[in-house]
Amino acid sequence: MRRYGLLLAAFVLVSLGVPGAWALDLSGNVAAHTRLIDRGLSLSGDDPSASAELYGELGNGFYAGVNIASVDDLRGNDARLGGVMGKTFTLNAYKLDVSASLDGFVGEDATVYPELDARLSRDLGLFYAAVGLSYAPDGRWAARDRHTLYSYVETEVPIPSVPWLTATAHLGYEAIENARDKTDWGLGLVAGFSSFALSVSYEDSNRHAIRGGSRLVAALRYHF
Repeated sequence: MRRYGLLLAAFVLVSLGVPGAWALDLSGNVAAHTRLIDRGLSLSGDDPSASAELYGELGNGFYAGVNIASVDDLRGNDARLGGVMGKTFTLNAYKLDVSASLDGFVGEDATVYPELDARLSRDLGLFYAAVGLSYAPDGRWAARDRHTLYSYVETEVPIPSVPWLTATAHLGYEAIENARDKTDWGLGLVAGFSSFALSVSYEDSNRHAIRGGSRLVAALRYHF
């Protein structure tokens, strides 16, 4: 794991050192969730969760962010901490987002998982669509020490005549080394009011243990 962490650290240092990349523009959000769902699996069991995210646009397409959330992952961990560094590229009408992230947990079984991600998106007017691919060389919290490759597609569709309401959908497939692969999917609605967003979604996966299965999830976010 150490060598991948060094690679990610080098990526961050090189990105921060790019000339002209310091036109800092901060944004973020705080949220309350009925459950914290990560790729179809619950990180908080059946308990509520709180989270916060802070992102900085560094200029020239570079950005960085940090996040924190309360969890209950059955391993004695109480918090999830994360950091990401990436760059966006404009390709005609498309946007390509390439990033590297570290996902860590705080508690009795503290661990850190690196991940590399590429995402291609486009706003088509009537709807927004994105596809992505994520590679975790040391696995993730639900598949430790196993190479995982996660592919996904998602969309957002504004509801006609209701400008504050958007429908969302996503489908993901995770190939896991020497283990049964995982599929997850979800459908939802997001209502936006000024700086607030209220979302309600149905989340499910082909895992039906305590962390998987179908769930109705609600979240209230304040964006700043």
